Amino acid sequence: MEDSENPDGLAAAKVLLKTDPSADSWEIELRRVLRGERESDLLRLGSVDEYVDKILDLSVDRPVAEQSFQKALRRVVRTWQPENPESKEYFACLLDLIGAYTPDSPYAIPKVLYFLDCLSRYGERLKSSSGYEAHSDLYRKALVVLEKYFPRALNHADGEFLDFKAYVSVLEKNLASQLYGGYAAARLIDLRVVEPKDQTIGSLIRENPDSQREIISLLFASERQVWLSRDLKHIIEHALNAGDEAVIVFEQVLRVFGGKLELKGQGAAVSFDHHAPMFVNLSSEAMVKYATFTQRRKMNLDRLAGLLTAAKEQAQAQAEIAEILELCLTYGSGAARFKQELSKFGAEVLYVNGVLKLYLHDRSCHRLQTSKETAFKYYMIWSIDERPEEEIKNEIREIINVKRAEAARAAAA
Repeated sequence: MEDSENPDGLAAAKVLLKTDPSADSWEIELRRVLRGERESDLLRLGSVDEYVDKILDLSVDRPVAEQSFQKALRRVVRTWQPENPESKEYFACLLDLIGAYTPDSPYAIPKVLYFLDCLSRYGERLKSSSGYEAHSDLYRKALVVLEKYFPRALNHADGEFLDFKAYVSVLEKNLASQLYGGYAAARLIDLRVVEPKDQTIGSLIRENPDSQREIISLLFASERQVWLSRDLKHIIEHALNAGDEAVIVFEQVLRVFGGKLELKGQGAAVSFDHHAPMFVNLSSEAMVKYATFTQRRKMNLDRLAGLLTAAKEQAQAQAEIAEILELCLTYGSGAARFKQELSKFGAEVLYVNGVLKLYLHDRSCHRLQTSKETAFKYYMIWSIDERPEEEIKNEIREIINVKRAEAARAAAA
C-alpha cells in the first residue's frame, strides 16, 4: 500500500471535506484510505480513527459531517466482500473503522463473522506492504470488533439474536484454540453463557493454563468485583486440578493485580498490596493441594545446597539444578529466589553464547542442560549481556577474589 502519489493526503482531505462533507465525498475518502493512499498519515497519527476524528474536528458543521461519515461507512461495509483476499493493511484498516464507529448496519456483524470464516481459507494469499497494522492479529481484531456489538447477551426478542447465536458459536469453537481460548472463555463468562465454576473452564485451564490470564483479568473488572471471591475460588480449584503449571500461572496473574494467595489457619485469603485481604472459601481438598504445592516448591530450593556441593563431580546434580531452575523460572519471584540461594554458596548461573553455565565457588564451570527457551528467559529476566565466555570468566574470578578478600578481612577482625 503506497501513498507516494498523495504526499499530503490529510491536507487534501481536510480542504475537500471541510467544504463538502457529503456522504459521497466521505465514501471516496474512505476508499482512498483503504487503498493505502493515506498510509503515511495513518502511521503518523497512530490509527485510522485518529485520522477520521482529525478531519471531523475541522469540519464547519461537525454533526452533518459525522452523519455523512456514518452513511459513507455503511456503504463501504455493505459493498465489502470478505471472501476477496485484500491486503492485510486493508483488512486491518476496515476492521478498525468498524470497531471504532460500530456502523448501524445489518451487514456489519454478518460480514465480520464471515470474515473470521474466510481468514482460515486465505492462507498465504494475503499480501502486505508492512504498512498500517500489518503485523496485527486480524482474527483477534475481528473478535474485538464483534465484542463492541455484543457487550451483553441478547434474548430471543432482540432483532440481532441470530447474529448473537452465531457469535457465541464462534467463541465456543475458539475455546480449543491456544491463541484465543482465554479471550473466548472471558467473553463467554462476561455474557453469562458459562460460569467460572463450569467444567468447560476447568477443561480449558487444564489444556491451556495461560488462558487464565484473560479470564482472571475479566474477574477483576469493576462490574464483576462483587463476585470476585467466589470466582477466584473456582479458578484456583480448576488450576489445582490441572497441575503445577496452571497454579503457577494463577499466582502470576494474581500478582499482576497486587494479590497473593495465602493459607491462614483453617481458611485461605488473597492478600493485596493496598487493600484488605479477601477471604476465599476453598474446599478442604483444594487447601491440601495448595499446601502441598507450596511445600514442594520450597523443598526444591532447599535442595540446592546439597546439589551445589555435588555439582562439580556429579552430572546428575547438575541436571537436578537445571530442573529446579526450569521450575523457578515459571513462577513469580522464583528466579530471584534461585539466584539468591546460589549466591549464598558463591555460585552463579550466567547466560553465555546461548546457553546457561553454572559457575561454582571454586571457579569451575559446568553447562546446565536446559532448553533454549529457558536459557533465553533467564537472559531476559536478568538482562545479562551475551559476551565472550573468557570475559565472563574473568568477571567471575574478580567477584570471587573480592568475596574472598572480604571474608578474610571479616575473619581478621
